[in-house]
Amino acid sequence: MHLVKREGGIWHYWRRVPKRFADVDSRVFVKISLETRELAKAERAKVVVEQELEIFWHSLKRGGGDNARERYFAALERARLEGFEYRPAAELVQDVQSVIARLERLEAMGAFPADEKVAELVEDLKPARDALMGMAAVPELTLSTALDQFYTYTKDTVRKKSTDQVRRWKAPRLKAINNLIALIGDKPVSQITRQDALQLKSWWVERVVEEEYTPNSANKDIGHLAQVIDTLNDLMKLGLDRPFAKLRLSEAEQKTRPAFEIDRLRAMVLDPRKLEGLNEEAVLIIQAMVETGMRPIEICNLDPSDIVLKHNVPHVKIRPSNTRELKTAYSKRDIPLVGISLTALQAAPNGFPRYRDRSSQLSANINKFLRGHDLLPTEDHSLYSIRHTFQDRLTAVDMPDRVQTELMGHKFNRPKYGSGPTLEHKLEWLERIAITIDRTGNSSSDQPLLL
Repeated sequence: MHLVKREGGIWHYWRRVPKRFADVDSRVFVKISLETRELAKAERAKVVVEQELEIFWHSLKRGGGDNARERYFAALERARLEGFEYRPAAELVQDVQSVIARLERLEAMGAFPADEKVAELVEDLKPARDALMGMAAVPELTLSTALDQFYTYTKDTVRKKSTDQVRRWKAPRLKAINNLIALIGDKPVSQITRQDALQLKSWWVERVVEEEYTPNSANKDIGHLAQVIDTLNDLMKLGLDRPFAKLRLSEAEQKTRPAFEIDRLRAMVLDPRKLEGLNEEAVLIIQAMVETGMRPIEICNLDPSDIVLKHNVPHVKIRPSNTRELKTAYSKRDIPLVGISLTALQAAPNGFPRYRDRSSQLSANINKFLRGHDLLPTEDHSLYSIRHTFQDRLTAVDMPDRVQTELMGHKFNRPKYGSGPTLEHKLEWLERIAITIDRTGNSSSDQPLLL
């Protein structure tokens, strides 16, 4: 390998094609203009060109295989080495000057021989034609495999991070991709649409409104997706029109659900006629929320082992699992079962399989039913309002702040000492507001005004 100054004083890089790459590059010598007349600049450029040439030869080796993705990346590398940016044919035809320049380069390479016999000898230039004219087939990269390719492109971003930092950097991006897959399926990245992105935003708005997530959580998730998809789109020339652009949630989209008036909620959950027509699991979930204040997603994902009925204090355990995480670390808690909620979970000791991992569907179904039967006082009320009512009821009996936060799954904003309130201690407070249902369907409570 050496530098040669050609006519006009421009330095060029010359190198014989190594024997190990002769089967994929038929040239005897490689000649590349370094586009400078200064030797010092040429020496620096030579190092870069040499590295790219090695990458190019290895990409040709990969491109000769059956892997569509490797062939596509080989085309991107080939176009770059020939001095052009790879552009899909559909985009390229709109730029006449670029088409002419690429055709001239191919002609200089001998890619368009007039003699048919000679044409057979330049078949190895077909990858060059595909690369320069944007005819390489775009590989089928699905969402589930997109992150591996994204990580390959962003190695420089994490090169100075520790192993744990890399893990924490990857985790939210994996979570964001999995959220999208759960909504739209494992689609090819090249087929993601603006409608898919809007569906994701609607899903996040629902979570912000119904599950106490913040717009900031939604914006981070959408931002991670935009980073992954846009990076792949730019580098792989997928032709997407930035589907996740300008989807940030505003603080105005974080509404606080009002609580129910006590009498109205009591009438709704105790009168069988009020919820007639709603499926049994949905009715039991509503009743389970009344005395526990659990989030709908927490109730939907209760496993049989989380419902502890054979205990001196029957209770539910809110825990993460291998496939589900909790909203926050403070959400992990044990809640004693009393009154109507105890009765509901005694009727559903195995949980609610119909709605497991489908809390959004549960909320949509129940809210539609409640709205259609005039059981919601205002447009701002929803199923989640029962949780807000539970909080009001805890406050009304002057329950200590720490016990309240332990039951609600909130952060206790003071230094935390000791092991916290026991099940027996929580039970003592919850019994003060419990509704019980006797066999005739009548309700009773030591403090009926608190529900």
